[in-house]
Amino acid sequence: MGKCEAEAKKIAAKLANADFIARAPEEVVEENRERLAEAQGRAERLSAALARLG
Repeated sequence: MGKCEAEAKKIAAKLANADFIARAPEEVVEENRERLAEAQGRAERLSAALARLG
């Protein structure tokens, strides 16, 4: 779970960088947005699974 959260935090920081958004091709920015959504979804599913087990 920590790995998913760390990945999401890293991608979110990149997307928060206005310079990255301005210089990167739109497809790269979109790919990073999709990766962020996937990482956040994985972290949420893992958290829910841990709650069910706990």
